[in-house]
Order: sequence, then C-alpha cells, then structure tokens
Amino acid sequence: MNIHAISGEPPPDLVAALTEFEKQFQYPLGPGSFFRISHGRDYPRFFRAMGTNACFVAERNGKILGVISAARRTLSLPSGTRKEVAYVGDMKVPPGTLSGRVLLRLILGLRSWAVPFAEAAYSVVMEGTPMTPTRYTGRLGIEPFTRLGRVMILSIPTHGAEVNHDGLWDGDEETGRRCYASLSRNSAKCLDGDPNIRSMVKPRWLVAPSLKAAGLLEDTRLAKRLIAEDGREMNRSHLSFCAWEGHGEALTLIRQALFCSAAHGFDEMFLAVNSREAKKIVSGLDLPGITQAYANVYGYGLNAGLNWNLNTAEI
Repeated sequence: MNIHAISGEPPPDLVAALTEFEKQFQYPLGPGSFFRISHGRDYPRFFRAMGTNACFVAERNGKILGVISAARRTLSLPSGTRKEVAYVGDMKVPPGTLSGRVLLRLILGLRSWAVPFAEAAYSVVMEGTPMTPTRYTGRLGIEPFTRLGRVMILSIPTHGAEVNHDGLWDGDEETGRRCYASLSRNSAKCLDGDPNIRSMVKPRWLVAPSLKAAGLLEDTRLAKRLIAEDGREMNRSHLSFCAWEGHGEALTLIRQALFCSAAHGFDEMFLAVNSREAKKIVSGLDLPGITQAYANVYGYGLNAGLNWNLNTAEI
C-alpha cells in the first residue's frame, strides 16, 4: 500500500482513479435524500481554498483504497483567543477487510502533518453519516474526538425570492469581513480562506447599511460539485461568513442573498444556522420546499457547548 501526500493537482493516473473512487460514496441531506460529491481533476482544491492543505491518498496497484484531507486554519473563539487547528474532512474508506488498516495509515499520515502546528482539530459530519470520528479516534495514539456542537444546514429554493435592494447591500471585502468578525464574536469560527479558489461565480459580499448583518454569496463548483441521486448536478449557492444582529436583519440578508442567487441561476442556496434559531428563521422566511439537515461538529482540544458559525461551502 502506498500513501500519497498531495496538496496540488494530482498526477493524471491518480486523477482518473480518484474520480472513480469517490463515485461510490453518498451523503445524507435531510430525510430520505442523498447526494454524492465530485472534486474534479484538482482533488485537493476544496481544502486549498481554506488554507495550507494536505490530502492523503492510499493506493495499491493503481486502485484507490482511501482518502483523508485537511486544512490548516485559525479558529477564533468567543473568549477572543485564537487557535491553530487542523480542519479534517473528506474521510473516505470503503468497507472491507483492509478498511481498518487503510484508515489507520491515513490518519497517522495526517497526524504527522498536523502535529507541528495544530493545537486542536475538528471536523463537521452530516447527521445520518454512519462513520463518525468517535468510531476511529482515541486509540493507537490518535487523539480522541468528541461531539462538540450541532448546526442546522438549510437548503432554500431561490424561486420565491422577491426582494431586491438595488445594490444597497453590496459591500467590499474588508467591510464584509470586519462586520462578520464583529457579529460572530460569540461563536467559534474561521475568518481565513480564499473563496475565489472554489467559487465559479465571483464571490459577492452583502452587508446591511446598518452593519447589523453580513454574508458572502459564493459557490463551490470549481472545487466540489454535488450530484443528486438521479445523476444531475445540484446547482446550489452558499451564503458563507454570515452573521447578524436581530431576527429582522437575518431574514433581510437571507432574502437578498436568495434574490442574488436566483439572478445567477442557482436553484437553491445553502447556509448554516444555529440549531436554536433555525425554526424561527424557517418560519420567518415562509417559503415552501426548505430542506433542513443537522450537522455535528467533532473535535479534540476544544470545549463542548460552543456556538459554531460554519460555512456550508467548507463542509
């Protein structure tokens, strides 16, 4: 078994093998709904958009046996402190006689990469995924991951969007990031990353004139595409780096983002919200066809019970 560590576009033989490999995995999105992922030719690009990255690929005789990826990130905590962390994801190992050995080799490879800088690590897993980090950590020298928090993922159809503030919400990146950092100060979040690496449309900051709401409209189609069960691509935008002060500002931001998403031809828009306010937001939007799906945050070196502000474009 060979373990390849890559951060840029893989060599052609690995590209073809990885493309076939990831076709066998699917992920839940709400009750009875599943999708699969295609990372395209530049497999690690999705994690490269978040920072310094590494993708570990287990291969034998040209066949991919497993993959795990990670990015180095700076996590800002409600206390005002920051931690250098490893954000771990894309763990794929098919069931079989070699699965345990493959998984161990991949995790140990990632661990050796992360230990020099990481004070902690975390991952985000859609609820309903059978393999969670608690099942393969906490032994053989691997730090134990525990469940740290929960968020709600909303997928909102854009066809009901009727608001347009004629550019009043258009903001520059500096203002948008500053506004987001301030509004999300009571949450754990990552402020770094370059959405231009993953987004096919030009990322667009939306900032309330009052500075009480902000978010970034983007997509992931340059780095990750979502494929529905019928084989068609799910044409989704993402409202990333979104935060607000007050329910009314939240609804106005989301409606404006939906309007802009529709203008770009997106069918639905993803965003992550605190699970405690999800019901209120869904009720306030009063739009048919909103999909609600929970995602759990796992990790080590971090306190449980934190509020998490996550970007769906990075899950």
